Amino acid sequence: MITINLIILILLLPFGTPFLPPNPSLSDLLSSISNVKSLQKRDGDFKVDFGTKGGELDKKSRRPVKLDFYTISEEVGKAADKVFENVDLLSTFNPTPNATAYFPSPSLLSPLHGKWNLLFTTAADASFSSNTTRGSAKPSNIVDSVRGKITNIIQFPKNQDGTTKLVDKLRVSISVRTSGLSRFLLTFRYACIHFNRFFYLPLKWRLYIPVPGPFFTRIIFSLMGRRKDIPRPYFDVVYLDETLRIHKTGEGNLFVQAKEGCRDVKAMERFYVDTIGASADWVGRFDGTLSHLRVGDSLIDLVDADSALSFGPRALAGEAPPSTLDHLALRCDDFDPKAAEAWLRGRGVEVIAAGTRYGADGEGYSIYVRDPEGNVVELKCGPLSV
Repeated sequence: MITINLIILILLLPFGTPFLPPNPSLSDLLSSISNVKSLQKRDGDFKVDFGTKGGELDKKSRRPVKLDFYTISEEVGKAADKVFENVDLLSTFNPTPNATAYFPSPSLLSPLHGKWNLLFTTAADASFSSNTTRGSAKPSNIVDSVRGKITNIIQFPKNQDGTTKLVDKLRVSISVRTSGLSRFLLTFRYACIHFNRFFYLPLKWRLYIPVPGPFFTRIIFSLMGRRKDIPRPYFDVVYLDETLRIHKTGEGNLFVQAKEGCRDVKAMERFYVDTIGASADWVGRFDGTLSHLRVGDSLIDLVDADSALSFGPRALAGEAPPSTLDHLALRCDDFDPKAAEAWLRGRGVEVIAAGTRYGADGEGYSIYVRDPEGNVVELKCGPLSV
């Protein structure tokens, strides 16, 4: 008699537990992007110049060319494939499926609102390197969810000897409409070139160039004997959180962008607009480094601490003493102290002190709170008996 012993291994899982791929991390994507850049420094970079002759635009469609990383080297191509793989994995775990929410809206709640710096792209028109006529540059864009517009910015660095180039930067103004949960439809309005010189004079000036609308573009293409069905440009957001944004354009180009990282300006804007009651007067000035929020007849300016507009320590190379500002006082309409404190705490605001204080219009009740950056704000109502 032959005895056959069967050993059966059974993997027990809780009922209904699906087999899911591991949740990808942002660090995997950022590491793969860093690897591509390191290999490009070793093996070379794309040589993209202006127009169709420079490989920036397709000769037939006039759309941005999609870059092939394998043209640099096989190793760079495989490293780029790893970036694409991580993007596909992250898109299945997108924490913000409704990327078009609150766009446009005066509430500043849109998850896209703010300045974004480019980390990686396949689009030739957004790729710059020092070995071309265009030279190196830093691409970014500012999403203004209040006005429903996007400003693309190409910032050119100074020459190696410290002198300024003829062109300082290029700005492209785009009006935006939404479609569905993730699509943003684009209408290019104008381009603005910032010059550092006027001939040989050190004079800064700007040249505005209007971009033909879709109707006029169809007429121009028709007269040139080209196709008339010009599709409207758009991009679909496939991943979005507080720090990273990934989108794909209608031409199939990929963009990975990171939020401006020095301070959470967006959280500050939300605090002063949604909690304090300010209104967005002018958001994202000077390439996203300055936002004006209106409170009555006054303005609160939120300034990027690392920008040239800031008077803070980091703007002065760390040599300036810390700010001696004690607190900011805002005159409010009369309020019920207990109800106001309860409402603030209900929104997660830190209330650090409260009581009757002397002010510009005499004795009145004050509530002291901290904004998201730790600044003390006094909310002061007029004279009243408490």
